Amino acid sequence: MEVGDFRVSVKLSLVDPETVERVAKKLESANKNKKNQQQIDKMNIEAPKITLANIVVVHLPTLQVVWSSEPGVNFVGGAGMLVSQNGDTPCQEHFLWHANIQTIDVINHGKSDVIIRGHLSKGIYNGELHKKSPRYALILRKHPVHSQCLNLSLQIESEDNKGEANQSHFISSNTTANDVFMGFGHRLSTPNAKGMEVRVSNSSKKGKHGYASKEMQEGGAGNLVVPHFVTTNGASFFLTTSEPSVFDLRHDDWFSVRVQSSVLKGTWIAANSALEAMSIHASLQGRVKKMPMWTQRNGAMLGLSGGTFTVRRIHKALRERGCPISGVVISDWTGIKPKANRMWYNWVLERELYPNWKHLVDDLENSGINVGLYVNPCIDEIPPHLRSGRRYIFGEAEDNGYFIKDPNTKQVYNFGTESAHCGVVDMTNQDAVNWFKETIIQNEMLGRAGASFWMADTNFDAPIGAKYKCDPDGGRGLSVVNRFPQDFAKVNRDAIRDAGREGDSFFFASSGFSETAQLVATSLSDRVSNLHAKSDGGMMAALNGIINGGVSGFALGHCAVSMAVPEKLGKGISSRSRDMICRWLEMMAFTSLFRTHDGEGVVKTAYEDGFVLDQLTRWSKVYKALLVTDKTC
Repeated sequence: MEVGDFRVSVKLSLVDPETVERVAKKLESANKNKKNQQQIDKMNIEAPKITLANIVVVHLPTLQVVWSSEPGVNFVGGAGMLVSQNGDTPCQEHFLWHANIQTIDVINHGKSDVIIRGHLSKGIYNGELHKKSPRYALILRKHPVHSQCLNLSLQIESEDNKGEANQSHFISSNTTANDVFMGFGHRLSTPNAKGMEVRVSNSSKKGKHGYASKEMQEGGAGNLVVPHFVTTNGASFFLTTSEPSVFDLRHDDWFSVRVQSSVLKGTWIAANSALEAMSIHASLQGRVKKMPMWTQRNGAMLGLSGGTFTVRRIHKALRERGCPISGVVISDWTGIKPKANRMWYNWVLERELYPNWKHLVDDLENSGINVGLYVNPCIDEIPPHLRSGRRYIFGEAEDNGYFIKDPNTKQVYNFGTESAHCGVVDMTNQDAVNWFKETIIQNEMLGRAGASFWMADTNFDAPIGAKYKCDPDGGRGLSVVNRFPQDFAKVNRDAIRDAGREGDSFFFASSGFSETAQLVATSLSDRVSNLHAKSDGGMMAALNGIINGGVSGFALGHCAVSMAVPEKLGKGISSRSRDMICRWLEMMAFTSLFRTHDGEGVVKTAYEDGFVLDQLTRWSKVYKALLVTDKTC
């Protein structure tokens, strides 16, 4: 059967003892589910009455096999599942049952698609399927734009047709031990995801001063992730649904893609090379948005905080060395929240920490330096004694119903503490989006603060059990988890466009999803500069994260160099820390954005060290000189 330039071959076969044993081993390895294993043990393998199948999908012009399965082993499946969030663990799965025995009842071949229908069963008993076997429909359809792409859709419903049977769908395919899997956004700290289980669920999980967790190294958490991979032979697959998913690449001879949703939708790409597959994916998902020329023409972008005096002092020290500087990101422009060791999420300029702010901005801009800020969708409730003389942003958002709600109390979903409330603006609420865009970004940041650029950070995990405007009854939070940071990026992009600042202003983000690349430059999560693979992967992890992001379309990915001096090193900066920071400066000078950060709430920074400032100056000059050959800006 041909679908566009693809040939779909489905071979039917009767079940036999060897097939059932093979399925049992596969399920035992993949699911490790005792209940499911007990059901397999009860199978009667003496009565071959059930028809199983395998599938092979080939792109005829390139002869690329994009999807294939072992004869008699299911290539689609489903499961009953509950999903929960537990602290730092995003979207934890709790399986109730698995339906991994696949049959085929009918195959319909249309002009531009192939529809395969059948049943999925928990097991085979006396030669018959389990009584409660949900039905599935697998649709392979010609891509409307690209001849080297094939769309896929898997829908599962209950046997009595009274609703969806589960909350998890999966497809599986053959692979070889030598296949290399690249991509998944900036998630991975290794060049090859083979042997890993990659969980695609946005998470703001970070360690102290940016130390990546073990889960991030192994594909368990992260906040700039894409459900997309490319293999070295040119095959590629990406999901077009936004729910959390799992790419199980732990096995030598097969892999699976599992989605926490009632529908699985994705696209296969067949190409002659990995580079061609990347290009096709980028053309479908949206190509990268270029940054203003000044971001590279003028040199390094510095992350500074601590007040007017500190910013001026560091700027003076670098200016005397002749360091090219394109911008300064002042992250604590809203003031420091007492006892929290972070800035206030109030998005109003703090005049006490930064007196004569306008003079500071004017002086920097007169030196050719643009001023940048930091923003996220969280808003703190300011104590009554601090509201005098400043705008009360939290009250405005609460009064107008712009926050994410708790489905039980119908009140603001509190992301802070019992004594210090913090709400998050609902990015699925268009009125809230318009308010945030106009009030926060255009009026406060671009207007009163005079910012030219900023970092837009999601900074939290969208709760799956909350009440969103797009889901007034609750229960559909899984569709928001990954899409939320992308929606927030779009709000920032639209604010720049509506303010008439395209080509002049820009922003970058450390969180996103599949289509974020067309909106913004991207950054890996901030981390302490180190060389150790045992802590967070060190420099190699950052480099691999940037490369994997490029594979998935984030061509302007970068990682800020941390100027924070770890507290354990005492008052001064050790020679080893100095060497590590300088090595990071050297590497990051060859990325799309040469940026530093000083660590939130950190007292000691490498800005105090003259040798580090000399090296920062040197590599900033190298970065600036690369503008001649770099056409990304």
